[in-house]
Amino acid sequence: MNQRTKLALTVIGIYAVAMVLATCLLGCENVPTMPVDPIEAPGTPKPKKRIALSWEAGKGYSLLPETSDYLISLLRADLATFSSAKDVTQICPKYHSLAEDGKLKALGEFSAALAYYESSWNVKSSSVDVGKKENLDTYSVGLFQLSVVDQSWAGGGTKYSFADLQTSKPNIHLYVILMKRQIMKSGEIILPNASKYRYWAIILEGNKYQKISSVLGRVKANVPECY
Repeated sequence: MNQRTKLALTVIGIYAVAMVLATCLLGCENVPTMPVDPIEAPGTPKPKKRIALSWEAGKGYSLLPETSDYLISLLRADLATFSSAKDVTQICPKYHSLAEDGKLKALGEFSAALAYYESSWNVKSSSVDVGKKENLDTYSVGLFQLSVVDQSWAGGGTKYSFADLQTSKPNIHLYVILMKRQIMKSGEIILPNASKYRYWAIILEGNKYQKISSVLGRVKANVPECY
């Protein structure tokens, strides 16, 4: 075999190899790949499902979703205390059979209903009520109609001003502190009018200003799984 023939065969061989490689590459491009699920690091907490409350869609005054999120976060932190109330099934008859989110929704809507009848969800609401006209710190203020001076016995260590309580989060924070204290002291959320732990007239049985059936009606309408 002469040199020219050897060269020709070498060129043909290289060409053949190149064609095989090209065919393989083209074929490989069309091979479907299986999707790969992202790997979560061990112990990564799953995000909590958001719980919307009815006051986000109020016709007169409405509150931002973050206001609901804040209330729910506080209720979640003290859920054991709120769940221990002897009358929690008066608020939500199927309360103890609900999952955590269902319980939080029921407590959240009860709180929203209480605030509705206290302030119509007007965060700037204020009234002298049982206070002194010349002393703003004794006024009933904000969503849950709370007073600056009540912080001295509430036990939460808060020092909110009158202006602070005319904003949603400080008012909600103090409300949760007061309601938690009430439950721990009396064991109940809805109290008899003669109770020494009484606070909100709206939820005092026998009080001329009570709106217990209306409050519970709003819970029933917004949390049908309670019934």
